[in-house]
Amino acid sequence: MGQRILRLRLFALMAIGVVGSLVNPQAHVDVNGEGAYPFRAGSDGFVNGVTWTGPASQTADYWQFFQASFDGGVQDLTSAEYLAVQYKADLGAPGLTFGLLANGDRYGTAGVADNMVEASFMDEDGTITSLGNIMYGAIWVPQGSVGAVLLPLAQLGWQWNNNSSTLAAISAFYITTNSLHNWNWAFSLGDIGVISTTGDYTSLLDLSEGPKMSSYYYDSNVMTSLKVITGYPLATGEKAFNGGQKWIGPAAASGGDSWEAMFVNFTAKVDLSAAVSLAIQYRADVGAPGLTWGIQNSGTRYSTQVDGESVSFQDEGTFTPYEITNVLYSSVNIAEGKVGMAIIPMAHLHYQFGDAMNDLTGIDNFLVTTNTKYNFAFTVSIGAIGYFDAGGAYHEITRDYYYNTGPNTTMEIIDVQDWQIATSTEYPFRLGEFEAYKNGKVWVAPATGAVENDFQTLEITFDAVADMSEASYLAIQFANTMGNPGLTYSLKAPGNNYSIAGVPDGEKVYWIQEDGDITTAAIIQYSAATTSISAGVLLIPMSALGGTTDPERASLATVSSLVVTTNRKYNYNFQAKFGEIGFYTGEIGEVGTTFTKVLDLTEDKSSQFATSGTLSNETSLIPTSERTTYGDSIINITGTGKNPSHFGIWTGGSYGEVAMVEDTYGDMAMQLKATGSNPTGDAYTAISIAGAVNGWAGNNGVTFWARNDSDGEVAFNLELDCKITASGISDRFNIKQGHRFWLYDVNTQKTSIYMTKPTATLPVGFEGWVRIPFTAFFRADWSNNGVTKEVFMTEGTSVSYLAITIHSTSYLNMPFSVNKFGAYGTTPTWSSPIVAGNSIPDLMELEA
Repeated sequence: MGQRILRLRLFALMAIGVVGSLVNPQAHVDVNGEGAYPFRAGSDGFVNGVTWTGPASQTADYWQFFQASFDGGVQDLTSAEYLAVQYKADLGAPGLTFGLLANGDRYGTAGVADNMVEASFMDEDGTITSLGNIMYGAIWVPQGSVGAVLLPLAQLGWQWNNNSSTLAAISAFYITTNSLHNWNWAFSLGDIGVISTTGDYTSLLDLSEGPKMSSYYYDSNVMTSLKVITGYPLATGEKAFNGGQKWIGPAAASGGDSWEAMFVNFTAKVDLSAAVSLAIQYRADVGAPGLTWGIQNSGTRYSTQVDGESVSFQDEGTFTPYEITNVLYSSVNIAEGKVGMAIIPMAHLHYQFGDAMNDLTGIDNFLVTTNTKYNFAFTVSIGAIGYFDAGGAYHEITRDYYYNTGPNTTMEIIDVQDWQIATSTEYPFRLGEFEAYKNGKVWVAPATGAVENDFQTLEITFDAVADMSEASYLAIQFANTMGNPGLTYSLKAPGNNYSIAGVPDGEKVYWIQEDGDITTAAIIQYSAATTSISAGVLLIPMSALGGTTDPERASLATVSSLVVTTNRKYNYNFQAKFGEIGFYTGEIGEVGTTFTKVLDLTEDKSSQFATSGTLSNETSLIPTSERTTYGDSIINITGTGKNPSHFGIWTGGSYGEVAMVEDTYGDMAMQLKATGSNPTGDAYTAISIAGAVNGWAGNNGVTFWARNDSDGEVAFNLELDCKITASGISDRFNIKQGHRFWLYDVNTQKTSIYMTKPTATLPVGFEGWVRIPFTAFFRADWSNNGVTKEVFMTEGTSVSYLAITIHSTSYLNMPFSVNKFGAYGTTPTWSSPIVAGNSIPDLMELEA
C-alpha cells in the first residue's frame, strides 16, 4: 500500500542523537536514506495543487473552512502514524486548525488540549523542525516555509465525536481559521498522505497527474479565493517549439495598410464555451509587434477588440502566471525576449465579425493578425495551443496545420533536432543578385480561388532524361515570392509519378540557404509541402517520394521532368519562383557524394516550362528577373505576365483601379486611374507597383515609360522606400517641388524639361520616357527611421517598395499608363554646334 519513500524508525527515548523530534514524548523520528521527503519538490512541487487566499483585512467573527476529499473515497487510517500535508506558507502565518472528517465528526488539532502536543515541519531536503505546541486548537507555519506539516494521528483528538466515529472511515482533510484573528494570508496545499508505523508513505490525494478541483470545497462569507496552481504545462528547452512556426514580418513598413495573418488550424472543432482562458505557447524572437489575437468558428471571429483588458503570461518553466500587458488598439504587445505561455481570458475574446450564430462551441482555428504599415522587423514563434477549464486543468488542442496570409509576412517551420543530414553544404546553384535565378520562371497563381477542386500544374522538363535510381535528394532552386501555398512535388517517369503524395504525411523536406546552411523547410501534410523559402534550394529526400500511378513499378532510371501541382480551391494568389534543378547521390557532407544538374538555365529555356489545369488554366509564368538593359538604364519592373491583382490599392486612401494595356513596344503595361474620393480616407489614391527592387543604388535617378491616356494634363508622385541593406531600416522618400525632370516623347522625338510641382507631370498626348533624378526625392515628413537624404540610393541601399499616388479629386477618372521602371546612370544634356550632348534616346540606345 503505497511507496516506501520515507523511512521512519522509532527509538525509545535514550541518549541517542536524532534529527528533529515529533510529538510523542516516548519516541523520536530519524530520517535516513534517499528520498526521505515524501512529496514532489522544487519548482514543480505544488503543480496541480491549490492556493487559498484569505481576506486582505480583519473581518467579523467567521470561521473560514477548506476541505479536500481523498482519492477513492473513505480511507482506513487506523494503522497510520502521521498525517503528512504538503504545505507552502506564501503569505503570512495564520493560526490554522488541521483535521480529518469522519461521519460528520472532526478529528484533529481542535481536539487537543493547549500546549500538550507538538507539531512538526519537514523541509524539502528532509530536515524536520518543530512548529511548537498546538495552542487554541491551531498550529502556525512560518511565512516562506515550503515542505510538509507532520501531525501524529494518535496524539490528535475528536472535536465532537457525536457519532462515535473512528479512524477506520476517514473521508476528507480539512482546515479552519477565524478571519477575526487571521487575515491577509495565502498558503498552498499539494499532496496529502499518511505514514505508517513501518515507515511506508501512502497517498490520500495524489496530484501528480493533474489538478482535482472537484475534490475541494471551501466556505466563506468574506472575500477569499481558491486557485489551482498550474505550473508550466508545456515543453521547455531548445526543442520546446518544435512543430510550430516562426512568423516573420517585413524588414520595413509596408507602403499602406497591409493586414497579414497567421492561422493555426485544428484537426477538429473544439468546444471552448466552458473554457476560462486560451493559452498560446509564444516566443517574441525579434521585436514586440502589436498582434490582434483571435479564434474562429467557420469564419466567425472572436478577438482582442476591447482596449484595456488584460493579458497574462507565464514564463517558460516557471510556477505562476502574471499580468504582462493590456490590449491597446485591439492588439497585444509582448516584450522581445519573452518565452512561455500567453494566457488570454475567454471573456476578453469578443465577437468581431461573421455569423453570430457561430458561437464558441465549434472553434476551428487560432490566429494572429497585424498591420505591417505599423508592425515590421519582427519574428515571433507560435507553438502549442490549448485552454484552461474552470478547474484549472490545461487541455492541449491538436494542431492540424499553419498557414500565412498577406504579401509581406512569411512563415518558417521550427524544427530543432539532432540532424539526420549535414548542417551545411556547398551551395549547388548560381548566386548573385541578378544571376541566381536567371532564365527561371515565377509561377503566378490567379488572385481568386475556385469553388470546386481545380488542380493547377507546372511542369518543368529536364534538359535530358535523367537516371535518378541512385539519387538521395532532389534539389530545386526555389523561392516563395508571394504567399505560402501547399505544393505537391513529383518526378515524372514512364508509367509512373514519384511524388510526396506517395508517402504518408510527416516526412520532412529541407532548405539549403544561399550561405549553405541546411534547415527544415516543411513537414509534409495533406500530400503537400508549405514552405517559406526566401531564396535557396528546396531539398526533398528521395525517401519522401513514392510511386502514385503504379506503386509496384519502382524505376527512376528515366525521369523526364518535375511536376508541381496545387488545388486552386485552397491555394491561390501566390507567386513561386523556380530556377535550376539537380539531384544528389550519397549523403550530403560525406565523402563520395555527387551532385548532378538536370536543368541548366545559363541560357533561356522557356519552352521547357508549361502550365495546365483540370478546370481552368489561369496560372501564368513570368521571368524570374525582369531586368533588362536599355543603354545606361537598368529596367527591372514591368507589366509582363501580370494582371491587375498584382498591384494593390491602399484601402486607407481613395479609390482607384488598374488595367493592363500595351505600351509603345507591344509589351504589357499598367494603366492607372483614380476613381473617386474616400470620405473617410486619405485624399490620394495609392497604388503599389513593386516590392523589393535591386540594382538602383549608385545611379542618378528613376526612369520609366509613361503615356497620358486622358484629355488633360495628369500628375502623380512616386513613393519610394529606401532600405539600408546592413541594418534593414528604411524610410519613405517622394518627389518634392522645384526640381527638373526630363520627358522624351517617342512620337515627336522631342525632349522637354519640366519642374516638379511636387509631382511628375505628363502633358496631353505624351507617350515616351521619363527621367526623374534622385536629387528630386526627399524623405517624407512622417518617416523618420534613420535613412537620411545623404544616404538615399547610395551603395549599400536598395528599394524595398515603390508606389504611385494620385490626387483623387484633381485627376478623377483621368487614366495614364506606366511600364518599364528602372534606374538611369547618366543625366541627359543638350547638344550644340560646339558640345555633343547626351540625349535620352542615345543614352538608352532606343531605335528611331
